[in-house]
Amino acid sequence: MADDVSTTNFDDLLSIAGDCSRYQLTIFLLISLIQFVSIDAFAINFLAADMDHWCYVRQLSNLSVDQQRRAAVPPDDRTATGFSRCVRYDVVWDEVAMATTTLNESTELFNGSDVTTCDEWTYDHSQFTASIVSQVYLYTCTPLTGGGGCWV
Repeated sequence: MADDVSTTNFDDLLSIAGDCSRYQLTIFLLISLIQFVSIDAFAINFLAADMDHWCYVRQLSNLSVDQQRRAAVPPDDRTATGFSRCVRYDVVWDEVAMATTTLNESTELFNGSDVTTCDEWTYDHSQFTASIVSQVYLYTCTPLTGGGGCWV
């Protein structure tokens, strides 16, 4: 009975299924085309990721990122981080940087101060190191209906 079992070679199975014909080439090309298009569609999620950002103040560069944000940027409940993305306090930063070595809860220091629009931004690099948004000026802060905000 063991002699009746025949072993089938993989090449024999391929020849039964069919050699490389027009059908196999068509299927291969269609799958390759679909894969190429879908990779391109998913890549934009990583290339143009929306990175959290806020105003950058050069005079506060000796402070940590968290201290810079707390000192220079007013609170905004409409954002995920609770800080504005488009405005900063309008104060003389040279005097603030020289007078203060540590800033813990600085939002209270400038609470009620005037604000001005940002001319430079810093980005949160915890999720992405860089994206098109952080490398090219893609944010425009314009007044929106119901308040100010940023458009990407």
